[in-house]
Amino acid sequence: MTNAAAHVRIDLRPLKQLLLLPETATVQADGEVTFTASALDGWGDAVDDAIIGFDRASDAGRIDPKGHFVAAVLAGVVRGAVKVVASSSDASIAAASDVNVTHGAIDHVLIEPSATELRATKTISFTARASDAFDNRIEGARITWEASGSKGTIGLEGILTAGGRAGFYADAVIVAAELGGISVESSASIRVTPGPLSHATPAPGLIQLTPGSIIQLESPQGFDRHGNPVKGSVVIWSVADENAGEVSASGLFAAGQSPGDYPNALFKKGSTRTTSVSVTNLS
Repeated sequence: MTNAAAHVRIDLRPLKQLLLLPETATVQADGEVTFTASALDGWGDAVDDAIIGFDRASDAGRIDPKGHFVAAVLAGVVRGAVKVVASSSDASIAAASDVNVTHGAIDHVLIEPSATELRATKTISFTARASDAFDNRIEGARITWEASGSKGTIGLEGILTAGGRAGFYADAVIVAAELGGISVESSASIRVTPGPLSHATPAPGLIQLTPGSIIQLESPQGFDRHGNPVKGSVVIWSVADENAGEVSASGLFAAGQSPGDYPNALFKKGSTRTTSVSVTNLS
C-alpha cells in the first residue's frame, strides 16, 4: 500500500457586493443611528478578508468605525450622507446611504414683531415660528393666540385689533405652540397711540373779565373718538363776535368795551376741529 498526497487549493471568493443598511435613515437633529455594512461574494456569502471603512459627508454629522452615526443639527435630507468602502485582496466596492435629519422636540416659539406701535382700534398681523433647540422650524405645531381687555382682540390667524385706550402694554400678545404634549409660549408688547383728532374741549368754556382787560387764553385739549388726548394740535384763535373783543391767533385776548354776555364769541380751531368759548364783559 502506497501513500498518496493530495494538494488542495482554496480560493478566496471574490468581493462582489456591499450591503449598507439602512439605505435611508431618518433621525432627529443630533440624534443617533447605527449603520451596518456587509461585504458579500457573488453567492451572497460573507467575504471574510474584506476590510470595511465608514465615512460621512461633511455636513451630515459624524460616524465612528463601527457605523455609529450622530446626525448634524441642521434639518434636511443629505444625499450620500454615510459612505462605506469594502476592500479585499482583489476588489474594492463603495456604497452610500441618505440621511433625513428631522427637527427635534419643540423648544421655543418666536413671535414677530416682538414689539410694535399702532393707533387705537387699528389692526396688525403677528406671525409665530415654532422651532427645536437647534432653531429648526417645526411646521406641524399647533399655534394659539391670546390678547384681552384694553390691549385688544386677536384672531386665530394672529391679526390683532388694538383696543381704544392708548398706552403701553407689555406682553400684550401671547402665542403658544404645542407639539407632542410639549407647549411653549412667547409674547409681544404693543404701544397703542391715539387716533386722529375727533374733538376738542374748551378750557375754560366761559371767561368773565372787565372791559379792556387782556388775558392769555388757555389752549383746548384735543381728543380722538375714544377719548385719548391727542398731542401736537395747532390751535388758531378767532373772534366770532367783534363786540366781545379782539384775539390774536395765539390766544391773547383783549376784552371789548361794551359790557354783556357773548355766547360762543371765540373760536379755537385745532387741526380740522373747532370749539368755542363764551365771553362775559363785566360792567
